[in-house]
Order: sequence, then C-alpha cells, then structure tokens
Amino acid sequence: MHCAPGIAFLIIFIVLGILGVVGAYFRWSWLIDPDEQRWWSRYYSQVMLKRWFGRRFVLVYTYVVGSLFIGVGLFGFVANWPSLLECFG
Repeated sequence: MHCAPGIAFLIIFIVLGILGVVGAYFRWSWLIDPDEQRWWSRYYSQVMLKRWFGRRFVLVYTYVVGSLFIGVGLFGFVANWPSLLECFG
C-alpha cells in the first residue's frame, strides 16, 4: 500500500480539474462570477482575477487551469505506470 498516497494525490488532481472544467461549462457563480462583498473575497483568486481582468478572463482561466490539472494527473499516471502495476500485481 505504499502507492496509495501517490494514487490518491493524482486522483485528487484529476477530480479538481474535472470540477473546474464542469464548473466553467455550467457557469457556477462561485467559480466564474464570485461575490466581491464576502469576507473571504480578498483571499479568493477568482475574485482578484475578475477585478483585474474581467469575468470572461476568469472563465477562460478556469478552463485552462482545470485542463492543466487533468493533464498533470493523467501524466502522473502514465509516467508512473510501471510502478503502479507493481502495486496491484
């Protein structure tokens, strides 16, 4: 079970990426158009990006970052395929 933390980490990357892409597609307001009046708004990157560059930029940014997360997770599985086979074989 020495592989479990690495596998969990890669799965979390892929799930977060999928959530980002799906959230951008469905225009989830907390992700694409967050409220700037909340107490946490100064700590939330999406609010800052929306203030500086606009809502459209946040939408594209969310698609790109979500896709990168999915890509990194998949790359991690492909690059570590031989060691993953040893864990389950």
